[in-house]
Amino acid sequence: MTYCGQLDSYEKSNEVLKEMLQIEVSETQIYRVTDFYGEAVSGTVNEDAVLSAVKSNEAMYVEADGSMILTREEGWSEVKVGRIFKSSDCLHAEGKQGWISHSQYTAHLGSHKEFTKTMDSLIDKYGNLGKRLVFISDGATWIKNWTEDAFPEAVSILDYYHVCEHLHEFSRSVFIDKAKEKSWTDKQKQWLLKGKVKTVISNIKRDRKR
Repeated sequence: MTYCGQLDSYEKSNEVLKEMLQIEVSETQIYRVTDFYGEAVSGTVNEDAVLSAVKSNEAMYVEADGSMILTREEGWSEVKVGRIFKSSDCLHAEGKQGWISHSQYTAHLGSHKEFTKTMDSLIDKYGNLGKRLVFISDGATWIKNWTEDAFPEAVSILDYYHVCEHLHEFSRSVFIDKAKEKSWTDKQKQWLLKGKVKTVISNIKRDRKR
């Protein structure tokens, strides 16, 4: 019942149980059971460290993001998701897209304050990593404030996708010619992928005078 309840809507779960097991269970009962076991495992899922210890030559990465979802009970509500993984779990095969072999997720329906408390507790279980703790995010204010307050020695990285969004916004405001705009932006992206962040910043400072 719990398995069906977490797959789709409770109404669809009701149909699946009736079709596969020839038993009728009310939508309300499916909700109660699913909610009960969801609450029961939430502590284990969100708070227990499941990754192996971080070695001295490894870094630990933390990704965090937030969104809004439409709930039946409270309308639009905040939801936050965090992901933790180690540098040794980042695999790269020649000519193929990289992937992460092991990671841990944490999710919270509600404000970021409760979410960050859970994340703080989880991250602390892997020890004091200093600059080997790396946060990757979209640069949201709540993430910036959280990481600077809780982990002042950690490294914060604005993810490549959102950097490119800002680059396109900037280049559209500077270049009238679309071809020049694209050429300039593509060059900055290449610099970023090579780790030349300071070069990109210098180019922005120079070209913003336009």
